[in-house]
Amino acid sequence: MDNIHAKRQVPMPILSKMAISPAFEARLKAAAKKAIARPHVRVIPKNPEHYAQTLQYIVDAAGAAEMLDFAKQRPLSAMGIDTEFQYDRPGILMKRVKGKDLYWNDPRSVVPLLMSVAMAEINADGMMTLYPFVLDLRQPDVHGALGELLRLPVPFVGHYVQAELMCIRKLNLPVPQNIWDTWVAEKAFCLGLHHTRYENAAAETELDLMIAAEEAEDKILSRLSLTATCLRRGVHYAFAGDKERLQLSFLDHPREQPFSDEQIAYASADAVVAAQLYLPQVQIAVQQGCLRHLETVEMPWAVTNAQIVWDGVRVDPALLKKLSKACEKHIAPKQAELAEMGLENVRSPKQVKEFFQSLGLHECFRQGKGYSFDDKKLKTFKDLHPAVPKIRNLRKIIRLTGDKLLTGELIGADGRLHPDHRQLGSETGRNAMRWPNVGGIGRALRPLVVPEAGYAIGEVDLSQIEVGISAAVYNDTDLIRMFNGQDVYVAMAKRFYADKLTPAEISLPDENFKKQCSKYRDKMKTYTLAIIYGVTAIGLAAQLGINKIQAEKERDRFLQMFSQLNHALQEAAAYGAIRGYAYLCSGLRRHRGRSGHPSNWERNWLKNTPVQGSAGVVFKVAGNRLRLRYEHYGARIILPMHDAFVFECLEQYLETVAAITAEVMRSTVQEYFPVLDPKVDVNIKHPHCWNKDGKYLSLKRWMDDPESALR
Repeated sequence: MDNIHAKRQVPMPILSKMAISPAFEARLKAAAKKAIARPHVRVIPKNPEHYAQTLQYIVDAAGAAEMLDFAKQRPLSAMGIDTEFQYDRPGILMKRVKGKDLYWNDPRSVVPLLMSVAMAEINADGMMTLYPFVLDLRQPDVHGALGELLRLPVPFVGHYVQAELMCIRKLNLPVPQNIWDTWVAEKAFCLGLHHTRYENAAAETELDLMIAAEEAEDKILSRLSLTATCLRRGVHYAFAGDKERLQLSFLDHPREQPFSDEQIAYASADAVVAAQLYLPQVQIAVQQGCLRHLETVEMPWAVTNAQIVWDGVRVDPALLKKLSKACEKHIAPKQAELAEMGLENVRSPKQVKEFFQSLGLHECFRQGKGYSFDDKKLKTFKDLHPAVPKIRNLRKIIRLTGDKLLTGELIGADGRLHPDHRQLGSETGRNAMRWPNVGGIGRALRPLVVPEAGYAIGEVDLSQIEVGISAAVYNDTDLIRMFNGQDVYVAMAKRFYADKLTPAEISLPDENFKKQCSKYRDKMKTYTLAIIYGVTAIGLAAQLGINKIQAEKERDRFLQMFSQLNHALQEAAAYGAIRGYAYLCSGLRRHRGRSGHPSNWERNWLKNTPVQGSAGVVFKVAGNRLRLRYEHYGARIILPMHDAFVFECLEQYLETVAAITAEVMRSTVQEYFPVLDPKVDVNIKHPHCWNKDGKYLSLKRWMDDPESALR
């Protein structure tokens, strides 16, 4: 690298004071320190051929200023970016997938080393000219110009940009608002293709399904790698055979030691190929009809998602220790209770199946050719038998005892947990959470999550939104009317059970009806979700405590109430099977992994993906808007929870931030589905901890008795 700049430093200016919120003022002061002085304007045109032929390695302010000057002169179409970094603390081994070790790394311990920038200019003939730069991030003098570069209104393209965004945040640089993540794009293009069911169609037991899930995860990880993506899209990647070696070379690189020419060239190559992937991916997005989704939903969410990971969530260390002891205390007694009922080992799918078989209830858990006794199924049939909640609780206790959540290993340098929020982690396009899955700890354990001193926690939930979106997506006007402005399940119950209800009961307000006639409302909820998610007649009978014939009759009577919805659901499955995919309101597709006649499982997801996925679209767009609105109040999203946002903000802004959250969530739903009048539930009753409906004592009650925590 012979083109190393060494020019004089430029004095930094001071920004004038603005009337803004305290949280924003601190950010402006930090930015002022990094800004570059411009005493007068004098722009000398630069020769683009020089920058196209030579890799510029930048180690000082003068070189960075020259890079910025050149960038402002060129008609750029995009900029490829990549970072090299290491961590102040070792990663935590979380799992092995087919011989590959997967680690959790504390984002707050990241140490940025290099940032590569490949400025891309598309000529009139459609050919791309690239201008490569590599900046040594260990030199603070380069940060000012880099910050200005990141503000330019061009797409910044990277492969799994979360890594770049972590480095940018660590250096307090501005986050680009126009992002294109080539990893996210590739994941979107193949959504659904490598589902566990396709990887091992013969899987019957939970062990088979677990193995199939690991195989599917391995295939997706391999397919989404930068090397595989370049090969698939016809982009030459010079370091394909050496990527792992060179990537690892940065993790233990001595902090003050210069980088080798090979390391610098490798760092540049990653940014170059990211830029080269941009146009092919845009073309594929156009072909798949999802360009608008990627540009307006998914790519902004990549920024929001990274922000959520970076901000993290705080848990009370003292409560973690108490919970750990409580789990150890409960294991033996709970095992003894189930042993008396006839089940010795709740972790054995074979024993669990035999147990339910002895009760004549195993068919409720049928899934395809086999049976599933996972927590989702058990929750569905929680009232099937007294053993079901006991099995769920004992499994949860055992799982918690081995969970790194309780050990403190996953607490970051800032004293907060930083879960891995996996974008497009679900085949419907929604996020998935792991390492640790704080959102999945259960309602009773939520008070583990607490705010920082001087802060408060609130939650805003879109009420019954998937029912409303079902009505809008499938254009059932009766269901739309029932959803708008009221409790949809109460409205259903009043019509469905009109012959069993007194005039006084029918005239009850929603809240009163919910309390006094809960059995009717609960049945409506069961019917609705059974229709949307394809629960069998056997499963429905088990949930309602009636026989299969009665369940079929009741289901048919319910469907007569929503004939348009039923017809549209059948059409969605039929047309989707022929097309080969289900699509969301924004155009994103979930693909079938095979052709031919669809299985019952495929018919079910072809019906419900447009609902779940479209709800996910609305949720992400709302989250993107909240991220920007929250900046002025020092607020942050700490947990995205299916259809709810859990936020943390300064105590004095709690009501304001809650109102903003509710308004943004409602207006976003109406933007995509104007016929809907959604309701939101705001929970700020006990802001000293996260809780379900204000039940802030649920954790204490769970530690005393897991089965009575939320009664």
